[in-house]
Amino acid sequence: MAIGRTSRSQSGGMMFDVARAVVAAPTRALPPRERRALPPRERPVGTGALWFATHAVSLKAGQTVVLLALAAALVPADLGVVALATLVSSAVALVSGLGASAALVRWEGDVDRAARSAVSLALASGAAATLAVWVSAPALVSALGAGPAAVGPVRGLVLTAPLVAAAMVTLELMRRRLAFGRRVLPDVAASLLGAALAVWLVGRGWGVGALVAGQVVQGVAVLLLAWCVHPPVRPGWHADDVRGLLRFGLPWSGAHLLELVQVNLDYVVVAHLLGAVALGHYSLAFRVAAVPYLLVAVVLSSAAFPVLCRRHGAELRATVSDLARLSLALLLPVCGLLALLADRLVLLGPAWAPAVPVLRVLAAYALAAGLLHVTLTVLHAMGRPGEAVLARLAHLLLLLPTLLLLAPAGVVAVAAAQVVVAAAVLLAALARVGSLLGEGRTR
Repeated sequence: MAIGRTSRSQSGGMMFDVARAVVAAPTRALPPRERRALPPRERPVGTGALWFATHAVSLKAGQTVVLLALAAALVPADLGVVALATLVSSAVALVSGLGASAALVRWEGDVDRAARSAVSLALASGAAATLAVWVSAPALVSALGAGPAAVGPVRGLVLTAPLVAAAMVTLELMRRRLAFGRRVLPDVAASLLGAALAVWLVGRGWGVGALVAGQVVQGVAVLLLAWCVHPPVRPGWHADDVRGLLRFGLPWSGAHLLELVQVNLDYVVVAHLLGAVALGHYSLAFRVAAVPYLLVAVVLSSAAFPVLCRRHGAELRATVSDLARLSLALLLPVCGLLALLADRLVLLGPAWAPAVPVLRVLAAYALAAGLLHVTLTVLHAMGRPGEAVLARLAHLLLLLPTLLLLAPAGVVAVAAAQVVVAAAVLLAALARVGSLLGEGRTR
């Protein structure tokens, strides 16, 4: 990826053309029955990226408002508890469903029958993961370096995991059919509802419990709203479908779980080596730095994935090139602005001043991590989820010793370790994708 100067008009034209190329997937690639099922208004999918941008902005806005409300009401050590509880909740969300809902996006057989098996997998794995966390919560929070106060939040945040996993089956069917509006709206509405409740409860002194209550309401709401945009998918079981779903879903889920461990490994290291107060400072900076990642990299990847799955040969190479240029054009200025405005964190109070230099360094990490997410999405779309897992595993194995080496120097050094390792893995992933595209091995 090269960085060059363009005028405002040139940049705007380029981004319009690239966005249109990335998102305007040919609906003729869908089976005729599914193509007929698309609402006429949603068959032109040039607005796919806009829908996912709305999705990401709404979710991140709600999360940021809740985070700022908690930061203003809690001391840094309590925010560290929130960070660890959220980490466990995110891990359970990834395990729930075992990646089966994502496999539906590129399913080549009877997708309606496969969806019923996916719902069964979602409910069973979600319930098993939730039960495991409830039983092991005391030992788990102790291993993560948190005190007994974290047990309640950890248990509360995973309560609705099976419901959310079941809802994702319905919502991913909408993404497969390029019905981006119906894919996004239930998630957005549920997120905003949960965030509003959490902020209201924070103002009434609920503390961390406000986050738990908001999460529970959000989990129930997303399932009910998913049923409003698509009839409920009844549980079922077909052995061939289950094997096919897991063949793609397990590596997909594994790659994302490794990504979660990799991006949160620093939380565990900071908690153990530097303490809860340092973790509070670091977690605030990291959550703010995640904004470009979520609003750019995740948005583009979500919109591009079903498109890339339908592209082959020279058409795939052109789309990947366009996606790479657009990702870089959007991430660079946003990450630069983040570094410039890092000192505004002190508006939350002088206790948060140590987070300012951390955020400045993590702005560079946001750029590298965002580009890496897009690159690994390309590998998934090319039918190589196993290689994406290996990339995440390499990232994790490189990051752990680097963090252990640099963490004693403080949280700024931890942020620098993230930047160095993410940049190294990004270069390797880019080289691999370039090699595959050059060889024409796109499937």
